[in-house]
Amino acid sequence: MEQSTVSDSSLEDPMEQSRVLESPLKEPVDSKPPVVSKSPDPPVKKVNSVIHRSPRSKEQRNEKRRNEELWNEETQNEEQLKEERQNEER
Repeated sequence: MEQSTVSDSSLEDPMEQSRVLESPLKEPVDSKPPVVSKSPDPPVKKVNSVIHRSPRSKEQRNEKRRNEELWNEETQNEEQLKEERQNEER
């Protein structure tokens, strides 16, 4: 007759021993979150004060600004020249 030294617990799957039993208070994984009813969003008001500008008007504004800047530079240059001339005359 053979002697068996292997215990019954060693015959079980080692992974099965390490598993943690689920708590009976825990919700099952398949449960869905509760459905929360949300009030509908209020309708969006349309704004009548939006100013629509054409690309051409933008170009015109830019051109006007450039012209003003050029004019300002020219007048400043002229004033500087006048001041220099006056200083030379003294």
